[in-house]
Amino acid sequence: MKKPARKSATAPQRVIKIPSENSAERDSALLRLQLCFFLSGAAGLIDQVVWTKAPGQLFGYSAYAVATVLAVFMGGLALGSALFARWRPANKSAIALYSWMEFAIAATALLSLPGIALVKQL
Repeated sequence: MKKPARKSATAPQRVIKIPSENSAERDSALLRLQLCFFLSGAAGLIDQVVWTKAPGQLFGYSAYAVATVLAVFMGGLALGSALFARWRPANKSAIALYSWMEFAIAATALLSLPGIALVKQL
C-alpha cells in the first residue's frame, strides 16, 4: 500500500493577518464599507427605476422601454466585466478601485438623463 504524498515544507503559505489590537477601528471600517455597499445598491435601484421611466416617455410605457433598459444594463455589465478582466491595475487596492468605479458610474448616471432628453428632441 502506498503512503500519501507529503507536502513540501517549502510550499508558500498565505497568512492573513487581522489586526486584533484595535478591533474598534476594524469594526468601524467594516461598518463604513457595509454602508457603501448598501448605498451603492440603493443607487442602482433608483437608477433602474429612473431609467425605466425616462425611456418610457420615448417609447411609451411598454415592454420596449423595459427591454431597452434591461438590454443596456446587462450589456454594460458584460462589457465592463470583459474589459475589466484585461485592464485591472495591479497597483490599486480593491476597495479604492471599487470606489473609483462607483464614482464613474454615478457620473455616467447623471449624464444619462440629459442624454435621454437629447434623444427625445431628435
